[in-house]
Amino acid sequence: MKRILTTFVAILTILIATTSCKKDETKKTTQVTINVKNGSGVAQSGISVHMYSKTVFTVQGNDPFFASKSATTGSDGNAVFNIVNPDDVLWTSSNTSEEFYFGIVYTIGATEKEKHTIVTVSEGDTKSASLVAN
Repeated sequence: MKRILTTFVAILTILIATTSCKKDETKKTTQVTINVKNGSGVAQSGISVHMYSKTVFTVQGNDPFFASKSATTGSDGNAVFNIVNPDDVLWTSSNTSEEFYFGIVYTIGATEKEKHTIVTVSEGDTKSASLVAN
Protein backbone atom coordinates (compact mmCIF):
# COMPACT_ATOMS: atom_id res chain seq x y z
CA MET A 1 0.00 0.00 0.00
CA LYS A 2 2.88 2.32 0.83
CA ARG A 3 4.41 1.65 -2.59
CA ILE A 4 1.15 2.51 -4.40
CA LEU A 5 0.81 5.76 -2.43
CA THR A 6 4.42 6.73 -3.20
CA THR A 7 3.89 6.03 -6.90
CA PHE A 8 0.67 8.07 -6.92
CA VAL A 9 2.36 11.04 -5.22
CA ALA A 10 5.28 10.85 -7.68
CA ILE A 11 2.97 10.84 -10.71
CA LEU A 12 0.89 13.68 -9.28
CA THR A 13 4.04 15.74 -8.65
CA ILE A 14 5.25 15.22 -12.21
CA LEU A 15 1.85 16.21 -13.63
CA ILE A 16 1.71 19.38 -11.55
CA ALA A 17 5.29 20.32 -12.42
CA THR A 18 4.80 19.87 -16.17
CA THR A 19 1.44 21.62 -16.43
CA SER A 20 2.03 24.54 -14.08
CA CYS A 21 5.23 25.61 -15.82
CA LYS A 22 3.59 25.73 -19.24
CA LYS A 23 3.59 29.19 -20.77
CA ASP A 24 0.11 30.45 -21.65
CA GLU A 25 0.01 31.04 -25.38
CA THR A 26 -2.37 33.69 -26.54
CA LYS A 27 -3.63 33.33 -30.07
CA LYS A 28 -3.47 36.49 -32.10
CA THR A 29 -6.48 37.40 -34.21
CA THR A 30 -5.75 37.29 -37.93
CA GLN A 31 -8.37 38.88 -40.14
CA VAL A 32 -8.76 39.51 -43.86
CA THR A 33 -11.53 41.70 -45.27
CA ILE A 34 -12.40 41.37 -48.96
CA ASN A 35 -14.35 44.28 -50.47
CA VAL A 36 -16.42 43.48 -53.58
CA LYS A 37 -17.59 46.22 -55.94
CA ASN A 38 -19.10 46.23 -59.40
CA GLY A 39 -17.48 47.91 -62.39
CA SER A 40 -19.07 51.25 -61.41
CA GLY A 41 -17.53 51.11 -57.93
CA VAL A 42 -20.76 50.27 -56.09
CA ALA A 43 -20.42 47.89 -53.14
CA GLN A 44 -21.99 44.50 -53.84
CA SER A 45 -23.92 42.80 -51.05
CA GLY A 46 -24.85 39.12 -50.95
CA ILE A 47 -21.80 37.94 -52.92
CA SER A 48 -20.11 34.74 -51.73
CA VAL A 49 -16.35 35.13 -51.33
CA HIS A 50 -14.30 31.94 -51.00
CA MET A 51 -10.94 31.38 -49.32
CA TYR A 52 -8.43 28.81 -50.60
CA SER A 53 -4.96 27.71 -49.59
CA LYS A 54 -2.29 28.21 -52.25
CA THR A 55 -2.07 24.46 -52.87
CA VAL A 56 -5.81 23.99 -53.35
CA PHE A 57 -6.12 27.02 -55.61
CA THR A 58 -3.19 25.90 -57.75
CA VAL A 59 -4.76 22.47 -58.26
CA GLN A 60 -8.51 23.23 -58.29
CA GLY A 61 -8.74 26.91 -59.21
CA ASN A 62 -11.54 29.17 -58.04
CA ASP A 63 -14.05 26.36 -57.44
CA PRO A 64 -16.26 27.07 -54.40
CA PHE A 65 -16.58 23.33 -53.72
CA PHE A 66 -12.92 23.24 -52.65
CA ALA A 67 -12.93 26.46 -50.58
CA SER A 68 -11.73 26.11 -47.01
CA LYS A 69 -13.99 29.00 -45.92
CA SER A 70 -16.68 31.18 -47.43
CA ALA A 71 -18.23 34.46 -46.32
CA THR A 72 -20.99 36.60 -47.80
CA THR A 73 -20.58 40.32 -48.36
CA GLY A 74 -22.70 42.65 -46.29
CA SER A 75 -24.34 45.89 -47.40
CA ASP A 76 -20.89 47.54 -47.34
CA GLY A 77 -19.56 44.97 -49.81
CA ASN A 78 -17.22 43.44 -47.23
CA ALA A 79 -16.70 39.75 -46.49
CA VAL A 80 -14.64 39.15 -43.34
CA PHE A 81 -12.47 36.08 -42.75
CA ASN A 82 -11.02 35.19 -39.36
CA ILE A 83 -8.03 32.95 -39.96
CA VAL A 84 -7.45 30.56 -37.09
CA ASN A 85 -4.25 28.78 -36.08
CA PRO A 86 -4.07 25.74 -36.48
CA ASP A 87 -7.45 25.15 -38.20
CA ASP A 88 -6.76 27.27 -41.29
CA VAL A 89 -2.95 27.46 -41.14
CA LEU A 90 -0.21 26.24 -38.84
CA TRP A 91 2.10 29.12 -37.99
CA THR A 92 5.38 27.95 -36.55
CA SER A 93 8.86 29.39 -36.18
CA SER A 94 9.64 28.10 -39.68
CA ASN A 95 6.28 29.08 -41.24
CA THR A 96 5.53 32.67 -40.29
CA SER A 97 3.41 33.72 -43.27
CA GLU A 98 0.92 32.14 -45.64
CA GLU A 99 -0.64 33.05 -48.98
CA PHE A 100 -4.41 32.74 -49.19
CA TYR A 101 -6.45 33.09 -52.36
CA PHE A 102 -9.83 34.80 -52.17
CA GLY A 103 -12.20 34.48 -55.10
CA ILE A 104 -15.68 35.16 -56.38
CA VAL A 105 -17.65 33.46 -59.13
CA TYR A 106 -20.41 35.56 -60.68
CA THR A 107 -22.51 35.99 -63.82
CA ILE A 108 -22.85 39.06 -66.00
CA GLY A 109 -25.53 38.58 -68.63
CA ALA A 110 -25.12 34.96 -69.71
CA THR A 111 -21.38 34.89 -69.07
CA GLU A 112 -19.97 33.23 -65.95
CA LYS A 113 -16.85 34.98 -64.68
CA GLU A 114 -14.43 34.70 -61.80
CA LYS A 115 -12.03 37.03 -60.03
CA HIS A 116 -9.50 36.31 -57.34
CA THR A 117 -6.82 38.02 -55.30
CA ILE A 118 -3.92 36.80 -53.20
CA VAL A 119 -3.30 38.02 -49.66
CA THR A 120 -0.19 37.09 -47.69
CA VAL A 121 -0.75 37.13 -43.94
CA SER A 122 1.13 36.40 -40.77
CA GLU A 123 -0.41 35.60 -37.42
CA GLY A 124 -1.96 38.73 -35.93
CA ASP A 125 -2.31 40.62 -39.24
CA THR A 126 -5.36 42.63 -40.24
CA LYS A 127 -5.42 43.04 -44.01
CA SER A 128 -7.86 43.91 -46.75
CA ALA A 129 -8.12 43.53 -50.51
CA SER A 130 -10.65 44.37 -53.21
CA LEU A 131 -12.32 42.47 -56.01
CA VAL A 132 -14.13 44.19 -58.89
CA ALA A 133 -16.90 42.17 -60.51
CA ASN A 134 -16.86 43.62 -64.03
